[in-house]
Amino acid sequence: MTEIEDTGMRKRQIALKDGRYMIFYTFEDDSRSPTDEDSGTSGSRSAPEAKAPSGRQRDV
Repeated sequence: MTEIEDTGMRKRQIALKDGRYMIFYTFEDDSRSPTDEDSGTSGSRSAPEAKAPSGRQRDV
């Protein structure tokens, strides 16, 4: 992982098994403290309800 000092940006590169790779850029700002909005979670949100499979399948 590399960090670019001027912008507070981090670059992370992940190699995949098939020879390709993915690059992720993360922007960090140390000057402000995290809030509830920054965390991406909210107490008012609820998880989506999972539906159980019916076990029956019809060919149409």
